[in-house]
Amino acid sequence: MATVTLYTPIISFQNAQSNKLKLYCHVLNVCNQPRTGTIQIKDAGGNPLSTVSYNNLQPDGGTGTSAPLYIPSNSAAVGLVYAKVTVIGAATDIRASLVLTDLNGNAIVSVEAH
Repeated sequence: MATVTLYTPIISFQNAQSNKLKLYCHVLNVCNQPRTGTIQIKDAGGNPLSTVSYNNLQPDGGTGTSAPLYIPSNSAAVGLVYAKVTVIGAATDIRASLVLTDLNGNAIVSVEAH
């Protein structure tokens, strides 16, 4: 079985507020067989902020990873992040999204992986 990779669109945020934000990437198995793969949250340079593997994720099961945003003050005014999700199977076997929240867990923006 082949490994497929899905990506979310890039999310931009103000670096000055980065200590008040958090990222979450969630994966849901929507096929009728267990699935295995990886979840990565990355900055626009491709550097991982968070990486986790999921193994034998059961049908209708979900998992995810999170990453706090602590951007150095000497960085650009706007930060860019995205998620990269792999699955051993078909791209239609999973649903994945990247969500940017405030510290209270309120969603600011959510994008779907394709």
